[in-house]
Formats: sequence, structure tokens, C-alpha cells
Amino acid sequence: MNDQSLAVETLALRDLPRQESRLTTYRRRAVTGPVFLPTYVTPLDAETGQGPRAVVHFTTGAQAVEVEIDEETGEVQVLKLVSAYDVGKAINPDMVRTQMEGGAVQGLSTALLESIILRNGQPMNPSFTDYRIATAVDAPVEMVNIIVEVPQDDGPYGARGIGEHAMVPTAPAIANAVRAAVGVEIDSMPITSCRRTCPKQTTAHAASHAPHTERTACRGSFR
Repeated sequence: MNDQSLAVETLALRDLPRQESRLTTYRRRAVTGPVFLPTYVTPLDAETGQGPRAVVHFTTGAQAVEVEIDEETGEVQVLKLVSAYDVGKAINPDMVRTQMEGGAVQGLSTALLESIILRNGQPMNPSFTDYRIATAVDAPVEMVNIIVEVPQDDGPYGARGIGEHAMVPTAPAIANAVRAAVGVEIDSMPITSCRRTCPKQTTAHAASHAPHTERTACRGSFR
């Protein structure tokens, strides 16, 4: 029995004790392969939350966005999103690009859509019917992904991670683009509507700088 068939059977088990046994076996097999875990990584101090080197590496990057805002409805649409990340070595370039795109759409979802509504401590939108997340329909019209490769000295083949990094700068970039277009400082998410705060006249093109971004450009639909 190979690992692939074992994984399929594990998902189809009918009795819990047997499932736990198979899962344990599968997990043991899964960790027998190559693992990148440098010996210099140290745990965090329980009192201070600090450590000499608690992470393997830092991935650096930037995003720039161009948005369009509807004057009547306040709807914000991301027209273009450009991402650039130093991944050390893109072992699988296509996978790296899709990771960058997926992370950016997650960040867009945080900026424009996701909001949990609580009433007396109880969530009022506990399902994806009411708790909106971004889908392909909400993705930017144009996405550009730039891969930078400066090898990590001790990374596998010089690679470093590109996981959650891709969603970190998206929300502040969009917020700053909205500010650049309509002059409104955004201090909370999601940016659901600019209708009550957007001025009737604004510049058609504007640019600003955001934390985690190099340049944020905004285009308003107020011409």
C-alpha cells in the first residue's frame, strides 16, 4: 500500500478507532521524508516572547494596486494588482505565481468584504452565505507577479517561503489607494462603502505610499 492509497482510505474510514490508527500511521510516514528545519531555530521565551532566532528567514516583497471607485455607490474595484517577492529560488515558478495571486486575493477579501457581525457575543453571519469572502468574480481585473531570486544561504536550493507573505500588504495598499483617490483616511476593515464619505470631486489619478508597499496608485471614476 502506497502513501497515496493510504491517504484516500483514511478519508473513507467508517469507525473512529481505526481512523485514528490509520492517521497515526500516515503521519508517521509523512514525516520520514526530507524536512528543512535548521538546527539554529530556537524556541520563544515563555516570559518575554522573544528568542535569539525563532524563524528561519524573512521574505520581503511589495504590492501596488490601482482601484476605481463608483461615485454613486461607493463600490471599490481593484483594477490592477502588482506583486513582487524575493523567494530566494523559485523551484516551481508557476506555483510561486499562483501563491502570490491567491494571497493577494485573500488580502483583497480582508480589505473589501470580510466582516464578522456579533450581537451579544453571538455571530450573526456564521456561514459563507452571509460572511462574504472573495471569489474569482472579485479578483483584480489584471494581476502581475514579479519573482525576485536572491538565494537564501541555507534554504533548500536557495529557496525561502512564499505563503502568508503574499496577503500581508494587500489591505493597506488598497486602503491607501482609496485615500489617495477620495481623501478619506481608512482606519478599519472592510472598506464596504465610500458613499457617506467620498467627496463629489476628486482627482482622476493619485498616488500614495503605504506600509509594506512601494507605490500605490488609484484611479477614481469621478471624471
